Amino acid sequence: MRNTEQQNSSLTLHGVGIGAGSACGTLKFYQRISAYSSKAEVGDRETERKRLLEAREKAKRKIELLHQKALAEIGEKEAEIFEIHGMLIDDEDFADLMNALIEEGIAAEKAVSNAAQKYAEILQALPDPYLSARAADIGDIERQILAALDGGGETDGAEESEAYILVADDLAPSETVSLDKSKILGFVTFGGTPNSHTAILARAMGIPALIGVGSMEASLDGETGLLNAGEGTLVVSPNEAERSSFQKKMGQENELAREHEKYLRSLINKPAITRSGRKLLIYANVGREEDVAPALLNGAEGIGLLRSEFLYLSLDRYPTEEELFESY
Repeated sequence: MRNTEQQNSSLTLHGVGIGAGSACGTLKFYQRISAYSSKAEVGDRETERKRLLEAREKAKRKIELLHQKALAEIGEKEAEIFEIHGMLIDDEDFADLMNALIEEGIAAEKAVSNAAQKYAEILQALPDPYLSARAADIGDIERQILAALDGGGETDGAEESEAYILVADDLAPSETVSLDKSKILGFVTFGGTPNSHTAILARAMGIPALIGVGSMEASLDGETGLLNAGEGTLVVSPNEAERSSFQKKMGQENELAREHEKYLRSLINKPAITRSGRKLLIYANVGREEDVAPALLNGAEGIGLLRSEFLYLSLDRYPTEEELFESY
């Protein structure tokens, strides 16, 4: 089956839709700026080992921030992705690979890239499907460490004044969570699978997405796109008839979504009672004090779990017994 089809002046691309939402907007191609050092050898191995250690610690802190952001904006289950990333950065085999390459006289940047490639190959060869799937995470971790070594970020960081549909070859979990949700109408990736971390995050964030569309010409950057995740299509440079039909369908979808939201909100303060008459208590999981008020407003009858580790992470020291008591 072809991934594209031409109709009049428009172009239709086919892929796997994530979610059932739709989006109409300007296509913006994701830009990564990699200004990492290209040096391959180094004389002072101790300096390189120190640089690598500091970069790994910096990358771990960045991953923890992403973990907290995912917890706050998406959910606990989806945020577990970054717990996995944190564990992979700490993995002794991965660290030994990087340090061994530095010992051979290779610079930290090259050691990170080479070790990441080797470690990904090791994971891919494992018979356990879950462990072999972790190979896809190594590339994201590699970019985080390289960015820390470089002292900067990976993207152009340009501020966008209008919302857009993001187009990329693929998006790592860290890139997906870092997106400004207020500016993203949806996104399209050339590769990816329905079970990839990016697809999981897209569903949780409520952003319509289309993955596996194949390559797209860079000249399409700035063109109008009609993304229909439910149908698995992206219409580029739509004609007037296509645009009108799409807007009508979007209006109907939005009305259904509003009705569903209204129905869900009508259930907030109703008691949770089973058909047999048993009453259940609805408790919320929170990670900070600021989460309590929204939980209660949405019908929670108490707090079931307090993620107390965040009190530790928010301080540069251990919290006192009194601080823990006040938080609880």
